[in-house]
Amino acid sequence: GEILRSYSLSSHPGEPELELCVKLLPDGVGSNFVREAKPGDQINFYGPVGRFVIPPEVSTPQVFVATGVGLAPIMGMIQDALLMRQIPEPLHLLFGVRKEADLFWVDRLEELTAKFPNFSYTTTLSQPEEVWAGATGRVTAHLEKLPLDGQFYLCGSSEMVAEVKQYFVSKGVLPKAI
Repeated sequence: GEILRSYSLSSHPGEPELELCVKLLPDGVGSNFVREAKPGDQINFYGPVGRFVIPPEVSTPQVFVATGVGLAPIMGMIQDALLMRQIPEPLHLLFGVRKEADLFWVDRLEELTAKFPNFSYTTTLSQPEEVWAGATGRVTAHLEKLPLDGQFYLCGSSEMVAEVKQYFVSKGVLPKAI
């Protein structure tokens, strides 16, 4: 029978193809399906059905905090904001993973940084190797460097989302801005 799984699109609305970022789990039903899929296989999609989008009118910085594959919907939103909508307000991404081997799409982030002066990002590793020269610690260790006058988008583990939301609310950010 039909088994439904939810995945976030990592592509933006202007792209001709849908792109997903899927964390392959050893015994995951969806993971096994993706591993076994072959070019030409038909896959049925529903949606998108979410409301995790940048609003039509933007007048403040846009701040994104993501861990792991939580970067998937964030990447689509950032690309849409920069490439399609040409939002001039600052956009900043704080992206955390455990180890350098867990990083992905760094080349895309570097291209966006080089092309758009209003985009910046910080990558932090919670379990870095000795050779890592970048930011270290969980994303929560770097929140004080982010602006508080913007719109905030959080995606990753439920614990991270709860901690980051609590931090911003404690600093006076209205919950509707998160």
